[in-house]
Amino acid sequence: MRRSLLVVLAVAGVAFFAGLDRAAISDADEAFYAEAAREMIESGDYLTPRYNYENRFQKPVLFYWAVAAAYAVAGVGAAAARISSALSGIGIAAIAWYLGRRWFGERTGLIAGLIVSTSFGCVAMARLSLPDLPLAFFITASIAAGCAALFEPGPVRSRPMLLAAMAAGLGFLTKGPIGLIVPLVVLIPILLLERRDALRLGPTLLALFVFATIALPWYGAMTAVHGTAYLHSFFLTDNLERFATTRFNYPRPAWFYVPIILGGLLPWTAFAPLWIPGIVGFIRHRAAPSRATLWLLLWAVFPLLLFSVSVGKQPRYVLPILPPVAVLLAAALDERLASAGRPAGGRRLLVGCGIAAGVVVIAAGIVLLMVPAAALGLDDRALRAAGIATSIAGVLAVLAAMWRASWIPAAVALAGLVQMLSLQFGLFSTPGTDVVERVALELRTRLRPDMQWTTHDIFVRNLVFYVGSRQSGPFENDAGLIAFLRDQPALTVMTLPEYERLAPLVATPLYEIGRWRFFNASALRIGTLVERNPERELRTVVLVSNRPN
Repeated sequence: MRRSLLVVLAVAGVAFFAGLDRAAISDADEAFYAEAAREMIESGDYLTPRYNYENRFQKPVLFYWAVAAAYAVAGVGAAAARISSALSGIGIAAIAWYLGRRWFGERTGLIAGLIVSTSFGCVAMARLSLPDLPLAFFITASIAAGCAALFEPGPVRSRPMLLAAMAAGLGFLTKGPIGLIVPLVVLIPILLLERRDALRLGPTLLALFVFATIALPWYGAMTAVHGTAYLHSFFLTDNLERFATTRFNYPRPAWFYVPIILGGLLPWTAFAPLWIPGIVGFIRHRAAPSRATLWLLLWAVFPLLLFSVSVGKQPRYVLPILPPVAVLLAAALDERLASAGRPAGGRRLLVGCGIAAGVVVIAAGIVLLMVPAAALGLDDRALRAAGIATSIAGVLAVLAAMWRASWIPAAVALAGLVQMLSLQFGLFSTPGTDVVERVALELRTRLRPDMQWTTHDIFVRNLVFYVGSRQSGPFENDAGLIAFLRDQPALTVMTLPEYERLAPLVATPLYEIGRWRFFNASALRIGTLVERNPERELRTVVLVSNRPN
C-alpha cells in the first residue's frame, strides 16, 4: 500500500470517526434510519423496514441492513448508526486518491484524497445516519470502475465493467433508481465521446445480470409480501413525485446547487481560482483539456444538470458531484505547485488561494469564539478551546502559504481537519447526556403498561429511538392530541408554549413532570451564531401526564 494512500486513510479515519457518538440522533431524517434498523433487530424481520412499528416504504433496504449489522456488532447507539456513513466517506476519499493518482500523478491523488477527507460537505454527512453518503460512494465507485473499463485503448475491459454493475446495483438497493441513473448519465456520454467499438455482447449481458442479481430480488420479495402498494409508494411517490413536484421539498432555483457545492468544498473552495488559467487558455487558444480532465468535467456537469432540473432539491442530493470536483481541484493545485518555482509560474495566485483558505478557517474559529456557550448549555471551555484551535490552524495555513508553496496542501488539510473536529467536539457536543436522552429516560421511568405516550412540536422523530417503544401519533391537529390526552392514561412531550396553549383546552388536568432547556445544534445557521441571540434557538421541553404522579 502506497504511503500517500496511508496518509489519506489516516486523515479520513480521524475526520470521519472521531467523536462520532458525541451528538444524539437528530430530530430529522436521521431518526428514521436509526430507529428502523433498531426495530429490525428487535423484530427479526429484515425484509420490511419499519419506523415506529409501521411499514416504511420510502427507501430501499440496504442502508437499514448496514445500520442493523453495526448494531449487532457494536450495540444500538448513535455511533453504530453512523458507522456506514463514515466508512463510505473513507471509501470516497480512497477512490478520489486512486483517480487522481492514476490520471494525473501521485501528488494529485494525495491532494484529492485530502480534499475529500477534510472538506465540510463529506465530513458533515459522514457524521449522520443517512443513506446519502453511502449512495454517493456506490455512485462514485460505479463511475470510477466504468471509467477504468474505458480507460485503456481497445475493447471495454470486462472486470471493471462488472465492478461498475455491482456498485450500481448496490446504489439501486440503497436509494433506488438514482443509483443507476447517475452512473449512466456520466458513462454513456464518455462512451460516445471515446467512440469505442467495444460494448461486447457477452460482458454487457453479464454486467446486466450482476446488476439485476444484486438490485432486484429484494424489490421482488417486497412485492410478493406487500403487493404493488410498495412499488407504487416507492417508485411513483417517493421517486417520481420527489423529482417532479413540490410535495416533499420547497421549490428552489436552478442555480441552487452551485453555492451548495462551493460550501461543501470549504475550505478548499478558495483554490477554485486556479481553474481560471485553464479556462482562459481554452477560450483564447482553444487548448483542449486532457482526456481525464474532460471525463471529470462530464462527471461533474451532467449529474449537476440532472439534479438542477429536479423540482425537489436537497443539499445532500448533490454529494456524488463532490468527488470529481475534488480531483479537478487537486489536479489544478498540483499543476500550480509544479510551476510555482519557475519565473512565470504564477506563484502569486497559488499563495493567494492558500492565504484565502486559511482566512476561511480563521473566520470559522472566530465564529466559534462568538458563540454564547453558557446560554446555550454548551461546554464553555470546550467551545473556547475549539475556537482557539481553529483560529490557530487557520493562521498556520496562512503562514505556510506565505513561507513555502509546497506546504500549502498539508497546511490547509490540517486546518480543515482541526476545523471539523472543533465543530464536532465544541459546538455539536452537549456536556453529559443529551436532552433527548434525559427526556427519554424520565419518560421510560414513568411509563406504565396501561399508558401511551406521544410527542408534540419537539423530538417528533428521534424520541422513539431513545424510548424504544411505540408512540401514539404524533397528531396532525389539536383535536387529535386533545382527544388522546382525554381518553386514556398518557404522557406527552411538548414545548412549553404549546403546553401553556393546549392545557386550558384539555378537559383532563395536566401534570408537569419535568422540564429541560434544549438547544438544537443540528439546525444551526451561521446567522444565528453571528447574531448572538441564543433565546431564539433555545426551547423549553416539558413532559406532562394526564394522571397524578
